[in-house]
Amino acid sequence: MSNVIIYDEEKLTNLKIAKDSELKGACDCVYNLKRSVPGEYSHTCSILDVLYAVLSLNLSVYQNNRGKGAVSMKTAKDVDQHFLPHAINEITIGKYCGKLRIADGHSRIEGLLRRFEAGRLTMEDRNFMVSVRVVPETEFLAVYEKRNSAAQHKTSEMIVNPDYFFGSIFLKFKKSLGDSWDKLGRNSKFLQQLTYLIRYFSAKYVDGDEVSYQEIFKCRSDTKKLLMKTPSEVPNRLDSKRFKELCDGILFYLEIMSIIRKNIEDKQIRDLRPLKCILGSSPLMGLIVADYASGVHNFRMSAQRVANRILNNASKLADLTPCMTHSGNGSTLKTEIAIRDILTPCRT
Repeated sequence: MSNVIIYDEEKLTNLKIAKDSELKGACDCVYNLKRSVPGEYSHTCSILDVLYAVLSLNLSVYQNNRGKGAVSMKTAKDVDQHFLPHAINEITIGKYCGKLRIADGHSRIEGLLRRFEAGRLTMEDRNFMVSVRVVPETEFLAVYEKRNSAAQHKTSEMIVNPDYFFGSIFLKFKKSLGDSWDKLGRNSKFLQQLTYLIRYFSAKYVDGDEVSYQEIFKCRSDTKKLLMKTPSEVPNRLDSKRFKELCDGILFYLEIMSIIRKNIEDKQIRDLRPLKCILGSSPLMGLIVADYASGVHNFRMSAQRVANRILNNASKLADLTPCMTHSGNGSTLKTEIAIRDILTPCRT
């Protein structure tokens, strides 16, 4: 993020000062935009006017764009290096969280800022008129979803947005688990796996049932429909009891993996390849967390005992874990049973 201009207010202010002479012809279009009828086009904005509004901090970014506040560097660089005015398309803005913000157009505006900073934005470019749509505050997130869900936004970016269902729960996980959450939250594959668990335990799980990972994995189709839905739009939300159980399951899994990593750091392991496969397996994480969070608790023994069984059967588990979701040797259910037999002493 250090090289992104649009999210850095200090850079925006400094650029405005540095380019003061080139901004003389600009007018602050924000006042007129605020007066526009929401949902109608405004044809009064030149590219320079839009840039001036951003540089003056009167037109702000959507703080959770692409999940954590980011832009598509590919798009920004393309606009910067290969600017074609008629390809800019409509920019969408609206009031949200007390400020007039960009709903769609962050990456394009970032590219324009870079081009302007580098002195490549010609007078003709600056005076080119662009369409700006102003949307009602009550529809900002809905419009953001429609404009971006089918565009370049990745699943890993959408699921961490705290304004939406899964991102709001991840934020609660972070508050509840603290530093422990950071160990998991940096891995997009693990976050994706947690969306399946959240959906399963909020809508599918029945108390007392033994958890089947295959049933959890089936929830992936449901999660795709919920990626950019606000918490109030989602039925069967995760209650406090289930949330606490998942937190406990995550901590249990992290404790197991910490023991394994400690063995690696102590150089007690000669062949690291199987363990690297196991440490990176999000389905195995899903199975262990789900089992711990369920009412059956096959794996609810000490983390040390589970870690020992993984260490003692690393090669076998490394062969099995990739087959949990697309088995090449028999069914995925047989793979799951084989993994359970390894991890659960009473089953062997």
